[in-house]
Amino acid sequence: MPWFREHGAASRPLWVLEREGQAIAWVRLNSYKDHPADRATAEASVYVAPEHQEQGTGTRLLAAMLEHSPRMGVRTVLGLVSTHNQRSLRRCARAGVAQWGYLLAVQVKAPDGVQVV
Repeated sequence: MPWFREHGAASRPLWVLEREGQAIAWVRLNSYKDHPADRATAEASVYVAPEHQEQGTGTRLLAAMLEHSPRMGVRTVLGLVSTHNQRSLRRCARAGVAQWGYLLAVQVKAPDGVQVV
């Protein structure tokens, strides 16, 4: 999996939470853009298996990644969340993530597009 190999513990980690030998959640940092001026900016992504959602797992993983990001040379962490994904929006709010704006009709998941915050 190319996306998996792009991650490295030093600056763009992929942390996986396991329970009883099964991956139940992960959080990762991706490079924002491939330009030297953007090295201090990364995009965070979080996944939690459906049966483990609404237990604070994703919030704790995201908060830990945000806490450790300065030690990895990352000053700015951003994320894109579809407005219909209320669970992820709540997770971001609980982790102390500020909402900065909207991108209109950038995803084609519905006939009129989906707003992303």
